[in-house]
Amino acid sequence: GAFTETVIGDYSFVVYQGVPYIGIGHEEIVTQRLDSRDVSDSKLTLMTFQKGHWTRLGNYANNEGDLSNLTLNLSKAATYVAFQEETYKDHYGYTHGRVMKFDGQNWIYLSPAEGSNYYSFGVNDGVAYFANFNQPAKGSTYDCVPQLVRYEGEKWVSLGNPKVTVSSVRLVQLALDQGTPYLFYGDSLLGNTNVVKFTEGKWIQVGNPNFAQVNYVSSQLLVQNGICYWGYQDDKGFGFFRALEPETKANK
Repeated sequence: GAFTETVIGDYSFVVYQGVPYIGIGHEEIVTQRLDSRDVSDSKLTLMTFQKGHWTRLGNYANNEGDLSNLTLNLSKAATYVAFQEETYKDHYGYTHGRVMKFDGQNWIYLSPAEGSNYYSFGVNDGVAYFANFNQPAKGSTYDCVPQLVRYEGEKWVSLGNPKVTVSSVRLVQLALDQGTPYLFYGDSLLGNTNVVKFTEGKWIQVGNPNFAQVNYVSSQLLVQNGICYWGYQDDKGFGFFRALEPETKANK
């Protein structure tokens, strides 16, 4: 049945231990800009379906701006949601990567990233990982570099930046396999592709750098038992799936 009577901006749906859960971003227009674009505030809601109807869990979380790309993750250890939040100031839009944790009644911000216009989020045994790309250090030859942080205790801890082996980064995707984080990064317009993993305190190259020089409009990284699989849709609309070579070497 219907789970909301208000307009929603985005949602993420999961099933945990046989029970459906949904995270919802409700939009509420509060002002209208001079360029006719509406400025919205949002409320984040967690709901579950039990005994034939949807029930809200805990309180709303109020957010300043539009919510998009929600990712809900439930486990015995913790409940998290990650999303992009777009706010406006002086007629300019700003996009922020956000992470929140549900304590059973309220949502708590664990925001690791400012100005991130793309993110990838994952959880392993209750530990949250947040990957995105940011501006490199001054003098770098790259326009953006991938980065990964992990929530430890009460703060985000950086796992560093892997060496960039492609000419441009506009996409970052995270996959977790038995506690090991893997990162795919590249630029779909230029056909750049690369995968690295973080193990024993350092970044390791997986397969060959720029392993698939193809133009792709969407992609997904999956890892199982140490084997990486990459699926993508090319610019002609065809779908492909490939396994990466298992050999690895240091990403220095």
